[in-house]
Amino acid sequence: GRADCVLKLYGVSNFLADIDQRREFWRCGHLIGDLLDWLATEGFGDFFERFPDFSYTTAEEYRQRYAVAALRGLIGTMR
Repeated sequence: GRADCVLKLYGVSNFLADIDQRREFWRCGHLIGDLLDWLATEGFGDFFERFPDFSYTTAEEYRQRYAVAALRGLIGTMR
């Protein structure tokens, strides 16, 4: 429940943009920073598994989404 509230106020798009930029939330030094850090690390998969259209299980997998899509496209053209 707390993560939902914090992410709603922070903004999901802002959070995902910060994930892409590898923001170190733990440096904030307060409870909100700790919660965002948890969401960006070990809590990422647990939190986002509730959204069926969001298929990434880790923040790193989310960051690499364009590279993975490009590789899939390349492999598809090689068949």
